Amino acid sequence: MKNTAAVILCGGLGSRLGGVVKPLIRVDGAPILESTLARLAQHAGPILISTGAIDPRRFNGFGADALIADAPGPSQGPLAGLFAAATHLRGAAAPDWLISVAGDCPDLPSSLPETLMAAMEPGIDVVFPSYSSQSYPPNALWRFPALVARLDALGGQPQGRGPRRLMAPEKRCDVDFSAAFPANPFEGLNTLSDLVSLARRGRKSLAARA
Repeated sequence: MKNTAAVILCGGLGSRLGGVVKPLIRVDGAPILESTLARLAQHAGPILISTGAIDPRRFNGFGADALIADAPGPSQGPLAGLFAAATHLRGAAAPDWLISVAGDCPDLPSSLPETLMAAMEPGIDVVFPSYSSQSYPPNALWRFPALVARLDALGGQPQGRGPRRLMAPEKRCDVDFSAAFPANPFEGLNTLSDLVSLARRGRKSLAARA
């Protein structure tokens, strides 16, 4: 898609999985992060990895255009990584659009960027994917100038807001993927039961620990 950047939000500490760096979990023989980068490369560039408080060296060698850390201070979750990406990209060469995706979704659809873009109507500043009416931020397509305006209005700090609350209700919409996918492609790996569920789907996983 023309003039579209992307950020993969990889800064989660994986505390419920004992400190696992979730994007480095291997699924079908490759880290989730590697597969996500390959899917986004079809639609966006540059592609950034938001590392949060994790040592950025853990993400070397995957081919991202830049590794970006959150601003110093207490963790603000995925929105801090989104704001860090917006700060990195703003300027004369700023994109028109920014795709944000969670780094721990092994089944993220390759069609996600195009499907979200198709729903981006005038007056809408962000489109979220949903599955059976359940929304899945931080996966989203953002109108980049609107995102930067919100960043400035909040003084560059998330201030406890989640991705859905960043934009007013009339400025956001959702696209439901349940008709196209028999299983939810936006489920992240957050708990041991998530890993068990992944294994039951006939896949192998190996957690790369910090």
